[in-house]
Amino acid sequence: MTTTRRLVPAWMAALLASAAVLAGCGSSTATTGPPPTRATSVGHCPKTVLKRALRRIPASFHPVLAIECSEDEVAVRGKGQWLAEDVRRATHGLDRLVRALRRPDQPVPRKIACAAVGIEVPEFVLVGAGVVIRPKVPTDECGEPQTAVLSALRSLPWKLAHRVLLRQVESPAESASGCPPAYEDLFDLDAANFVPAKTAPPSPGEQGPLTVCAYRDTDAALNHPDGNDVSGADMEIGAFTGWTRQRGRAAASLLIGLSGGRTTPTCETTHPGFATVSGPGVDLLVELGGWDRVLRTEIKPAPYPAHEASDTSSTTATAGTEVEEIGQATPAAVARIRSLTSLAQ
Repeated sequence: MTTTRRLVPAWMAALLASAAVLAGCGSSTATTGPPPTRATSVGHCPKTVLKRALRRIPASFHPVLAIECSEDEVAVRGKGQWLAEDVRRATHGLDRLVRALRRPDQPVPRKIACAAVGIEVPEFVLVGAGVVIRPKVPTDECGEPQTAVLSALRSLPWKLAHRVLLRQVESPAESASGCPPAYEDLFDLDAANFVPAKTAPPSPGEQGPLTVCAYRDTDAALNHPDGNDVSGADMEIGAFTGWTRQRGRAAASLLIGLSGGRTTPTCETTHPGFATVSGPGVDLLVELGGWDRVLRTEIKPAPYPAHEASDTSSTTATAGTEVEEIGQATPAAVARIRSLTSLAQ
């Protein structure tokens, strides 16, 4: 009689081998020391495991290992924030989880108001002697995962078994500065939406500290002179290039260079980049190139002419109307921002 050997995938063999070792050692086995930097038995999150059909735990099944796979944002020293794929293992406290998983689904009443929450359960599998199960989580009266299961999962003594850095989410400079990695270029709008600004000398309360975030426009095809008067979906998005933080006299000097007035908000020349300047009482967008304009967002008291206010639904704006004005930066102020943020000219 011919004996047929069934080939077992590598990930399955590793899981079953790990479970066999744990089962042989008994429940008193504990993992000590720091989590390994490489997976010794599990490896990366096996996609075939996560695609396995959900099933109820049989009465005869007694897991000795739980494996959870997730994607998390993690801080990496000297490298900023990264999206990482993590594999965690737990070998203790599984009885509570199994009891919660074996509970029946709660019936859904005919008349019940449930919030559309959409609770997500982490991807996990349970491993026993020769068996790998992706458990079906019982639901409550709103069809959501039962809290007993979620609580049991959170309480497990998870240990990191493997981590793979997928992609950088935030550079070290972005993490240190607080600058977003991308920013809409608001100058790439129809300039008729803005108001010519008078000279606005900064008050003592606006003298810092100031955070300056510099951006380079990423698609020249979307960077239109005098703004873009078509769909807002065509607005240019700037990519973060550098930053600086200014305090005291340096901050006050920079604000003076950004406080000039203009007789018209329009500009017929494209610009390669822009910068945000923010701080106590300060919210500015500075055009780096083109005509070096400054976009100021201010709250104007009533009465304020409707054609100079962002809300044109009435003849006179009410108190506290938000107004977008276009002012002017000095060449020295723009050159200083370029230099301090290392924005290539």
